[in-house]
Amino acid sequence: MTRCGTIALLGPSNAGKSTFLNAVLGTKLSIVCHKRQTTRTSIIGIHTEGEAQLLFLDTPGIFAPRSPLEKRMVATAWQSSIGADAVLLLVDATRSLENDDIQTILKRLNTSSTKAILVLNKVDLVKKDSLLAKAKAYMETGVVEDIFMISALKKDGISRLLNHLVSKMPEKPWLYPEDQLSTKPQQFLAADIIREKILFQIHEEIPYELVVVPEIWEPLEKGGVRIVQTIVVQEDNHKPILLGKGGSKLKTIGQQARLELEGFLGCKVHLVLHVRVDKRWQEKNQYYTETGFH
Repeated sequence: MTRCGTIALLGPSNAGKSTFLNAVLGTKLSIVCHKRQTTRTSIIGIHTEGEAQLLFLDTPGIFAPRSPLEKRMVATAWQSSIGADAVLLLVDATRSLENDDIQTILKRLNTSSTKAILVLNKVDLVKKDSLLAKAKAYMETGVVEDIFMISALKKDGISRLLNHLVSKMPEKPWLYPEDQLSTKPQQFLAADIIREKILFQIHEEIPYELVVVPEIWEPLEKGGVRIVQTIVVQEDNHKPILLGKGGSKLKTIGQQARLELEGFLGCKVHLVLHVRVDKRWQEKNQYYTETGFH
């Protein structure tokens, strides 16, 4: 009998949720950066092995939101946990349990009577005695039913966690073909890749106040695909920073994104990027719809 179920990945920003999902899938599905707000929407990663199909919902990091975008992000994360067959609370083992974001999550789980599987990530960076004490403290919160210790970056401890998750999934048919890795359309994944390159190239607040909107995705006669996307920034002075002198910064971002997209898609990519200013984009539902934000 086959098994199939959903697993919500919850945790603070930079806990390693996307790194964990990429390690499970054996490919890069979620963009990864050391900066906050890297993941903005829920991404379903599909892991099929043996008789089981695990549907992982990689969610935005949970923190104290301020802007309309941040409020949507946090709401999306919590919404993903509703009805899930299992909830993974993934936290950075080097962080204190008293961290404000961690405490917010624990209190919310306690209020909703949701039991979570705690996944302590980056355990290779913590001494064993300290790690055991931290695990004990989490168990005493009353919202943790099991604890696993992993290093997502080194892919240590993941197999044991996956075996446990399989045992918790309901017996029912798979929902997707065996070779499918995600439910997210390629144009949205491409937009995420572009935003990742911006995160590494542009600093301060600009990457958190922009959105990448898919415009055109069309096959070329000689093979490959033409992709046109628009980067919408929030302030007039953000546009020249993103463009760089003579358009050099945007060109670098485009070159890096194109190379990764060609590897991801397995074909030649003609990538065109535009930049436009919309000071109120965060207040407009059209941008959330156009970028696959739920």
